[in-house]
Amino acid sequence: MATSKHFLKNHLFNHILFRQETFVLGRKTDCDKLNSLSFRFNNLEGEISNAIGNLISLNHLDLSGNQLQGKVPASLGDLCKLKEKDLSYNGINQDISEILRSLSKCCLESLESLSMIDNQLSSHLTHKLGQFKNLAYLNLARNNISGPIPLSKGELSSLKDFEVSKNQLNGSLSEFVCNSSVASLSVLNIDTNLLSGEIPDCWNFWWSLRILNLENNNLTGIILSSLGDASLEMLNLRNNSMFGELPSTLQSYRSLVFLDLSENHFSGRIPAWIGDKLSYLMVLSLRSNNFGGHIPHQICALQSLQILDLGLNDISGAISKCLRNLSAMATKEKQSKYYYEAEMFVRNAYSINFLMSASLVLKGREDLNLLTGNIPDIIGDFKLMESLDLSMNHLHGGIPSRFSNLNFLNHFNVSYNNLTGQIPTDTQLQSFENSSFMGNHLCGPLVSKSCSTKGVPTEATKNGESSGRSRVNGFYVSMVVGFVMGFWGVVAPLFFIRSWSFMQGRKITRFIATELNLML
Repeated sequence: MATSKHFLKNHLFNHILFRQETFVLGRKTDCDKLNSLSFRFNNLEGEISNAIGNLISLNHLDLSGNQLQGKVPASLGDLCKLKEKDLSYNGINQDISEILRSLSKCCLESLESLSMIDNQLSSHLTHKLGQFKNLAYLNLARNNISGPIPLSKGELSSLKDFEVSKNQLNGSLSEFVCNSSVASLSVLNIDTNLLSGEIPDCWNFWWSLRILNLENNNLTGIILSSLGDASLEMLNLRNNSMFGELPSTLQSYRSLVFLDLSENHFSGRIPAWIGDKLSYLMVLSLRSNNFGGHIPHQICALQSLQILDLGLNDISGAISKCLRNLSAMATKEKQSKYYYEAEMFVRNAYSINFLMSASLVLKGREDLNLLTGNIPDIIGDFKLMESLDLSMNHLHGGIPSRFSNLNFLNHFNVSYNNLTGQIPTDTQLQSFENSSFMGNHLCGPLVSKSCSTKGVPTEATKNGESSGRSRVNGFYVSMVVGFVMGFWGVVAPLFFIRSWSFMQGRKITRFIATELNLML
């Protein structure tokens, strides 16, 4: 019976919206007072009927999360009171220029929110875009839009959120950034496009900017001083071709929560002021650059830090015992607190959910082998750890007995070091394969090597120890501390879930957003 009701409801919706010959709303007297229409995340299919233009009082339209195809009917441009339009997550195949031209007939003054995420939109953004003076939210991510960002976009004086990630936009940022009047913009998300050239040095009037995401482009040059004039909480420049040392002006980002500069060509030492000045950091990723020297001990002062990724650099030295100060990685209470704070950044109407596990990654280049010393026993205090990989280093000594606290491990590897002694028994370690321990001088049932009374391998087992350690270049140190409830494995690319209710005016809360790719 429930199945029949579900079928009937969706069949009825199809007739109401998508088959003009039976369009009940075709008579204006029926629904001319309807101001909100939402069929979001159903199983609607087919094309949207032109008759939807008869809903003359409509100010909120949400058909997101269906299987709609074809083009947006031109009659939507006749809805002069339309404030919010969301057709995201469908299969609409149309030039974005046609949609903007249609909406410009009657919606230039009314439209406040336009979202068409994950469709098949193509062509270029046109100068019509700059005519929507009250537009506050524009999200066209995950389409096939190409060409440069039009200069007219800078005329959108009410715009707070501009997101065009995962398209094919190209050209330079200079004209758009340096000739813009969007002082109210708080979110600029242009990741995974084809932008090129240097990041311009004219961010002086972008004082409201809180999220800047330019990852996965072809940008080059250095980080310039004017970028420090923004009130950034997230800066993501991952996977570009930027270089130079980190400028001291980054110290001014006192509210910064998320900093990802990975997969570039930055060099020099990791600045100590990151730990001294950026006290709110929860995510710090400098992976795959040319940073050298030791990890500054000031990093351990970042008590909110849940993701630290310094992998694939030229960093040397021992694993610091001050890691015990990274309390957000070690205690369940801290992790829960920071996760729920990270769940949303509400901008009057917009929330970002960020799935995040606390983690530490110190993976080195394959032609270097730098980390030495004992395995710090304080790692055993990270009681929610799900993955620990210390393989391919020059670590020595034994496996700390405090590892008995690590009850949630689902991955463990200390192979190809110089570790000695007995593998701790009666712990989670007993569930792992021999390959997790090979290339050392360990003993115990897991490596089929009996231990002497002093806890070392017998002569017979020593002679059988593999010499495979010499075949391995590089070092690998990776710790991933996951949220046990609700999060499993390694952090996936961050995703965004939009919840738009423009008229509610909720206060902006602390947020975390963007993408992080942890490679184990």
